[in-house]
Amino acid sequence: MKLKNHFHFTIPAFLSTLLFLSCSNDKPLDNSSDDLEKKHKIVTGDTGIAEYFNYDLVSEGYMLVNDAQSNRVYLMDKNAKLIHEWPLNGKRLGNDAFLMKNGLLLAMLEAEDPKIELGGFGGLLQLIDKNGDVTWSFDYSTNDYIMHHDAEMLPNGNIIVQIWERIDQEEVLQNGSHIESDFFPDAIIEINPSTDEIVWEWHVWDYLIQDLDNTKENYGVISENPQLVDLNYVSDENGDIMHANGLDYDSKNDLIFLSVNFYSEI
Repeated sequence: MKLKNHFHFTIPAFLSTLLFLSCSNDKPLDNSSDDLEKKHKIVTGDTGIAEYFNYDLVSEGYMLVNDAQSNRVYLMDKNAKLIHEWPLNGKRLGNDAFLMKNGLLLAMLEAEDPKIELGGFGGLLQLIDKNGDVTWSFDYSTNDYIMHHDAEMLPNGNIIVQIWERIDQEEVLQNGSHIESDFFPDAIIEINPSTDEIVWEWHVWDYLIQDLDNTKENYGVISENPQLVDLNYVSDENGDIMHANGLDYDSKNDLIFLSVNFYSEI
């Protein structure tokens, strides 16, 4: 499915297809052009025009839409009917928002005066109820760090969130980089929203390797250290050497998955 403003929602249908194919007792899908043409559907609703390549595979549930370009977060049904929209109280979406089981919206918003403005920056994390009232707010934005892109509520009620942290040029060179600029590697922090305390953190800067200069820190054989991050894998003059833009928590195995754009790795 796709909406005007170039938002595409093909994932629900794709996942449904995967589930369908995984059931050995199900009948095979009819992928003939005539069959697909019959299932192709375009609907017009409050939120715009939605195009479905296979309307039958999309559930009747609601979809949460984060329209950062228009600075809107809303629920719509499969016919593009607006179900509910959250007031953002004059704030701008930093990148994403998530609907919690208790009905609150966990939203990454832009800080008032951000000092680090890489693509997808936020700096302000809030829980917002359906009326737009803020039930919790956490500002983590200075000249040295800023929250960005993604966050997730953990089963224990804490929240993990991605941050960029500034590493100054001198330390960057000391650690074996050939680029003379500040770096902004990724880190993850876990926040207790009851106390605003950071109870756990992880920094990629603690897990580096480089093979350019044996007089600098972190020198080693990269191929023999897959658990470490090659500091010089990406040469980005603005210092965004990873650009991780998604994280998820696996409660069964107690693992955090971090999707790193520039590495094409999780």
